[in-house]
Amino acid sequence: YPVTSVGAYAFKNQTGLTSVKIGNNVTRISSYAFDYCVGLASIVIPDSVTNVGNSICYNCAALKEVVLSKNITKLTSFMFSYCPIESIELHEGITFIGNEALEGHKLAELIIPNSVTEIGYMGIAGAGAPITKITLGSGLQKLGGLNFSGKKGLKELISLATTAPT
Repeated sequence: YPVTSVGAYAFKNQTGLTSVKIGNNVTRISSYAFDYCVGLASIVIPDSVTNVGNSICYNCAALKEVVLSKNITKLTSFMFSYCPIESIELHEGITFIGNEALEGHKLAELIIPNSVTEIGYMGIAGAGAPITKITLGSGLQKLGGLNFSGKKGLKELISLATTAPT
């Protein structure tokens, strides 16, 4: 039988995991599936995945590379919190970035797609991140607090929105 989902807590604390490539039959990754997999350096989430729970990779201290399904429309709360991500593409079609979804990232540049309408509290925060440029897409309507805290190297903040987000 093909595996169609990754259950809650399925691989939590599996410190020996270094990379994950989710199979093409999987459509859902449940909450906390890979939390505290401190050796996990990369994860590939195929386009078959359309639904993800909260905190799927919380505190994966080595996670630097994420390939994200083009069919995920929400970065759920705490999805990649406390992961030192250096590479992730946020695609058009994402509409929501939840609370602390990317907290702790180490991106040099971040482009928020035009399709994103809301970024939650600390959704893109990355204290100590080497980020120098952030571009906020034209669709952004709501921007939660503390999204720009700790970004001492930030040189450019570009908003493509025609109305200031609240």
